[in-house]
Amino acid sequence: MIYPMSQQNESMVSLVSYLIETTEGLLLKPVETFQKNTDTSFSLTFQYFVILTVINAVLSVVILASSPYSYSLLQGSSVLYNILIAILGSVIGLFIFGLIQHIFVLLMGGKYGLEQTLKVIMYSAVPGLVLGWIASFFVTSTAATFDPFTLAFSDWQTMAAMGTVVILLSIILFIWQLVLLVLGISELHRMSTTSAIAAVLLPYVILFLIGVIFGLAVMSFFI
Repeated sequence: MIYPMSQQNESMVSLVSYLIETTEGLLLKPVETFQKNTDTSFSLTFQYFVILTVINAVLSVVILASSPYSYSLLQGSSVLYNILIAILGSVIGLFIFGLIQHIFVLLMGGKYGLEQTLKVIMYSAVPGLVLGWIASFFVTSTAATFDPFTLAFSDWQTMAAMGTVVILLSIILFIWQLVLLVLGISELHRMSTTSAIAAVLLPYVILFLIGVIFGLAVMSFFI
């Protein structure tokens, strides 16, 4: 079905307005924003997520490609290829992580469907999608101190500083995402904050324990 141009324009303006309003709300007033989007359709939320993912992928890859050492940073592949892989990886990761997260939501008493959990995950990814590309800038700056002739960094202080910024930014964005996951699950699944915290952290606790057990098992072969 072909819609009139005016209707298409109105739809585009509405989407842009939703994009700006929701992003600002999730960053500044997350609880209120989750409450407003409890009944928002999955398709609209997915469009929102894909748009932010595309913007983040383009910015990140273009910044990396601007480095003199872009061949190494992009592992010898093209800019377009890396952008497509980043977008595809985000979408696939959304559904894989969403399914795992939803299992723990159900275990902790969640009564709503998988779509609500997927919506929460998409909304919680916003800080990383909006600010994550900044890490690419610091990675590029770090690579600029690398001397290809000596195979060493010419400015270790700069490299250490840039590396520290990337690590701190990653930690902040990860914690921010966890907080949004808890708030979102609590609101969209009508769960207590305690149950939401348990639903979010349990997968990481189990993964940590599996890692410890695996590590001990590997070490036992060398002792």
